[in-house]
Amino acid sequence: MNGWLEEGKYLPKCMQSFHDCKKLFRRIQWLVEEAKKEKDSINVYAKMIPSWQLNHIYVVDFFLWFMAKRGYTLQKNRTKLDFMDLDQSISELEKQEEKMFAQAFNKK
Repeated sequence: MNGWLEEGKYLPKCMQSFHDCKKLFRRIQWLVEEAKKEKDSINVYAKMIPSWQLNHIYVVDFFLWFMAKRGYTLQKNRTKLDFMDLDQSISELEKQEEKMFAQAFNKK
């Protein structure tokens, strides 16, 4: 079991690469930042959420690892519903970041 854990095999494929996982947590943080701007009930909770880096460490290195040692793993749902596409969500983040970088360079 230790080798399985050390290799990150307890994680879904989309989270086994550090860089892919980093993109995922940055995308989630982008949603949190957008929620902070809204005037609804989620706004209260969004303000309490730590950085994407701390969330990444906690979720991957502690929570999912802890659960995997006890036989639980995160899996893609097999229910036939119209789920949002994870790759598309991350691609949207990358496009947003490219736009922000371009705007930053054009201001100089």
